[in-house]
Amino acid sequence: RIALCPGQDVALLRARVERAVAGAAAEDPWLERHPPRVRYDGFAGQGIEVAHDEPIVVAMQAAHAAVSGSEPELVPTTATTDARVFVESGVPAVCFGPHAERIHGIDERVHLPSVTATAQAFAVQVGQRSTETMHEPERLAEPVRVGLPRAVLVERQPLEQLHRVPRQSR
Repeated sequence: RIALCPGQDVALLRARVERAVAGAAAEDPWLERHPPRVRYDGFAGQGIEVAHDEPIVVAMQAAHAAVSGSEPELVPTTATTDARVFVESGVPAVCFGPHAERIHGIDERVHLPSVTATAQAFAVQVGQRSTETMHEPERLAEPVRVGLPRAVLVERQPLEQLHRVPRQSR
């Protein structure tokens, strides 16, 4: 896996990695006779950027501050998230979630109180949007671009019909 910053070209970064491997192999007699081959598994795409003053960024900052009493830290990441798909489709997006460590590793973990705080921040944001449209009904006709580049129909179901995991008998 290679990670790219905004503006970096995948092919150029791969060529740089391959030059570095070839240069190191040339310094070892056995590797010089048996040159390593670089293989890329997984996805590689250009990095994305979202301006700090985008409405979704400002809204989530305010929601986080309302829950935690502090401004969230805006941090860059080299991870690939679904936010990239939205941003490339013209829909500003943020990656906002609980504090986690060693993601996708054997000992992946998440800080449980931060899960609650994340849910509360999303609730604040949804409540804010609902309040805005209550006081400005004409805004209901405006498209709300908060995530999906295509329309998605979500069918509401009674709570009883949602999937339940049966309790294990002891």
